Amino acid sequence: MKTLFVPIVLLGVLFLSGCASSNRVLTDGAGAGIGALAGRALGNGKPIPTALGAGAGVLAGEALNYAMDNRTRDAFNVGFDKGRSDTAKNQYWIMVNH
Repeated sequence: MKTLFVPIVLLGVLFLSGCASSNRVLTDGAGAGIGALAGRALGNGKPIPTALGAGAGVLAGEALNYAMDNRTRDAFNVGFDKGRSDTAKNQYWIMVNH
């Protein structure tokens, strides 16, 4: 029964998460899984180090998501400013040529 539980939960998470949030869900899930494995290995299979490892993995995943959100926001702002300057230049040349 345990062997069916994990794939069913993973499929449920993938199908129920929206397209915009699927990256965040996958990053946090992968971080939690890797952290739990590391915590279990370092804690000799005890539950508290496993849970702490999973929590640390989620925090690491959220840090990655935060960094990606900042990069996306910065790229949007650069593109927006470039579009504004191009529009002003085009308007200038329209006024000069007429």
